[in-house]
Amino acid sequence: MKLLLSKTREKELNKVKQILVKSVADEKSVDSLYDYIFSSEGKKLRALIALSSSSNKNKKISTNKRVKLASIIELLHTATLVHDDVVDDAKLRRGIRTVNKKWSNSHSVLIGDYIYSKAFMLMVSLDNNLVLKELSSATNDISMGEILQLDSFTKKIMPSQKSLLRIAYLKTGRLFEAASVTGGIIGGYSKKSISLLSEYGRILGIVFQLRDDLLDYQLDKNIGKEHLKDYLEGKFTLPYLEILEDASMEDKKILEKYFGKKKVSKKTFEQLHHIIQKNPLKRTLRLIDRETKKAIAAVEDLSSHSSKNELMLLLKFANGRSK
Repeated sequence: MKLLLSKTREKELNKVKQILVKSVADEKSVDSLYDYIFSSEGKKLRALIALSSSSNKNKKISTNKRVKLASIIELLHTATLVHDDVVDDAKLRRGIRTVNKKWSNSHSVLIGDYIYSKAFMLMVSLDNNLVLKELSSATNDISMGEILQLDSFTKKIMPSQKSLLRIAYLKTGRLFEAASVTGGIIGGYSKKSISLLSEYGRILGIVFQLRDDLLDYQLDKNIGKEHLKDYLEGKFTLPYLEILEDASMEDKKILEKYFGKKKVSKKTFEQLHHIIQKNPLKRTLRLIDRETKKAIAAVEDLSSHSSKNELMLLLKFANGRSK
């Protein structure tokens, strides 16, 4: 699904990019690293949520503050990705070699920390304690999500569905939620509206993560993600939980044998492919559908929000992604 943006939002995203470039390219010693990190153009979905949530035609809201907020969200997101790649020992992200593989783990850790510091400097410049409180809390929660996922990986024990959903919320949903909430704060919306934006962002982020998890097991050549990447890295996800629970004893032994093995032969990959194809992952899809309906209800209750239609469009995009 292609995301079509208004000219106004495109202009605002360009301003976000300008702030990112200015924020990350002011030190010559790390300038090449920054160029490398931001060379891949993502969807900037989190920044768009911040821009849309903060839009308010009924009040005179500073565009500079809205753009700065969106930039902060993108910086926080980028810092988490850089650190994630070290933890996961990832080689590629969006088809490009990761910083830890092109340079070193030390570079990745330090550059991630530097980007975090830039984000917090921008936060302070907004001069809004409510925004600072929400974003600092979100950053702490994201770190907790990473710790919980790493803990399950090292112990090699399959978490429950409840635990997996909590990790999905903390790792991904929390920043989406923070983008929505802080957008509502900057936009001058009521506590009720901000509460609805919080619900919307939280669910959108979880749906986004679950869709990403599904892509790992939907072995379609048109899908822009490396197949079985999460499985071979040993990442516990809801789709894998469903596949494992529904598998025959023989298939379950094979799945557990190669889980987290990093590399497998072509013959083994085809064997895994055959096992996975047996499961249409209906429970995970039903969960996504149920959560999406809750987010739609939250947006529909935002009757007075200036960007209600755009928020709905972003939700549909997140739910229909194939990359």
